[in-house]
Amino acid sequence: MTCSKTSPSSSLIGETEVEVDEWLEKEQCEKEKLKSQKKKEEGKVKLVKDMTPREVSLARKRWRENVAAFRKRKNVLNDITNRYLKESTPVTSEEQGAERPNENSIVDKRNAAAVERAESFRKMRNKINEKDQEITKDNTNTNGRYKRFLRCRESHKDNDHLLNISVNFCDVNTAASSSWTLSKLYYHNSS
Repeated sequence: MTCSKTSPSSSLIGETEVEVDEWLEKEQCEKEKLKSQKKKEEGKVKLVKDMTPREVSLARKRWRENVAAFRKRKNVLNDITNRYLKESTPVTSEEQGAERPNENSIVDKRNAAAVERAESFRKMRNKINEKDQEITKDNTNTNGRYKRFLRCRESHKDNDHLLNISVNFCDVNTAASSSWTLSKLYYHNSS
C-alpha cells in the first residue's frame, strides 16, 4: 500500500488538517498490515488453514465479540457527537415556529423495547435450558433403570438354567417327587 502524500514532517503548505489526518490514518493502517504479516511469517499467529474446526469457531466467536464491542463504542461516540451538534447549533427561524420532536424520548422507547425483548428471550432460553436439563436427567435415570433390568434378567436367566438342570435331575431320580421338587425350586428361585 503506497501513499501519495508526503510525510507530515515536511512542509504542510497546501495541506489541510483533514488531509494530514487521512495520511496519518493510512500510515497507521499500513504499519498494522506489515506488523500482522510479519507475525504470520514468524508463525506467532496461527492461520485459519492450520486450525481445527473448533479453534476456527472459537476465533470467529472472539472476532464477533470484539467487533460488537467496537461497534457499540462507535455508536456511543456517534450519539454523543450528534447530541452535542444538535444542542450547540443555533435554532433557525423556520424551526422556531415548529418545535423539534424530542428525539431522545424516541431513542429511550426503542432502548426500553429492546431491553424488554432481550429479557423475554433470556427467560425463554432459561426455560428451554431447564427443560433440557430435566430431559437429560430423566434419560440418565431411565437408562440406569433399563440397565438394572437387563442385569436382573441376565441373573434370572442363569437361575432358569439351574432350574432346568434340577428338573432333569429330578426326572431321572424320582418321578413321584418331581412335581413337589419343581414347585419347591420354582418358589425358591422366584423369591
